Amino acid sequence: IAWYREWLYWYPASGDRYLTANERAINAEMIANQERLIAHQEQLAANQQRLIANQERVAKQEAERKVERLAERLKMLGINPDEI
Repeated sequence: IAWYREWLYWYPASGDRYLTANERAINAEMIANQERLIAHQEQLAANQQRLIANQERVAKQEAERKVERLAERLKMLGINPDEI
């Protein structure tokens, strides 16, 4: 069964139709969803930055360990790594 009704809409002097309560509710829900999405994206970006910082820290530690191992090998060969 289909319901057919005549609707009365209100218009200000500018000619733009005022939104109905249902349309305002839908718009508010859409805005809330967008704000949640933005907050989620900001959280993802922050997580990504932390991950990158952690990867850089690990890479630096690995490079420092390689330098230490190389210096030890040079010392074993009788070479002072500070004089190279």
